[in-house]
Amino acid sequence: MHALNFTRNVHDKDPSYGFQFLPFDPQFGYGYVNWADVDVLWNVGFFFNANRIIEQIKTRNPGMKVVNMWCGSDILETEQVLNQSPQAKTLLFKDIDEHVTDWVGFQREIKEKFGIESKYVPSIPARPMAPKPLPKEFTIAVYMPRERLDFFQYGTILTVAKTFPKTSFHLFPSHKLSGREQAPPASKNMHFMDFVQGREKEDWWAKSSVLIVIPVHGSISVTGIEFMQMGRAVITNQEAPYMMQANTPEQIVGSLQTVKKRKQPDRRASQYYIDEFSPKTQLEHTLQILRSCSS
Repeated sequence: MHALNFTRNVHDKDPSYGFQFLPFDPQFGYGYVNWADVDVLWNVGFFFNANRIIEQIKTRNPGMKVVNMWCGSDILETEQVLNQSPQAKTLLFKDIDEHVTDWVGFQREIKEKFGIESKYVPSIPARPMAPKPLPKEFTIAVYMPRERLDFFQYGTILTVAKTFPKTSFHLFPSHKLSGREQAPPASKNMHFMDFVQGREKEDWWAKSSVLIVIPVHGSISVTGIEFMQMGRAVITNQEAPYMMQANTPEQIVGSLQTVKKRKQPDRRASQYYIDEFSPKTQLEHTLQILRSCSS
């Protein structure tokens, strides 16, 4: 989703930028691209074997610049590799010209763990949200990719839901579900939802009073940004402007009790996230990096 919104945003501003999407998986192959015509390879996610694929591609176009965008879980994977083999650091990053993150917290993390300086390009919603009145009934949304329940602390959410037995908790996945991703048993007030997008998604966010997103590691996701743009509260274990930080079930319960007293959307926080996570802001950061690659 980041790549789609990102490329559309840049191309709309300047059609002279051409884009090709490349799946980084050897079974799909990567030889069908005419690499001699590629100026910049923008890699999203430094996952297993990415460095070797980039190295092979660069043999076909040594002058091509490589931008690597860290996205969260890849930081953990790379940390595990370097813990086992610290000397691998030089080999892993030797072909990367620019490091980029879509979350300020990731910038600090890769600096502390890998000694890497990076630039920032925010991920943004497909279309901006606007402040909307809070629903009459206090309702809680949870960002919960169904194939990663442990990673998004399903057990903690279950504990919190039992503290609010008369409040509905709607758990939303991050993508369309397959038959393998079955919902586990939950309390009666917890409801696993289907994947939503477009107007349907906007309607569901408007029906929600607050979002909980508590990954073991990562950012607040674009969903968190959308909720903030709509003037909703977001409870997260990450540090972010205007959001409520909570790490334990007790802290989350306390934050929910505070949010429950709200009568109006937070328009100040909404405007901040509309400005900072806008197509214009993303474009400014992106073009700065692309121009530095061509200089």
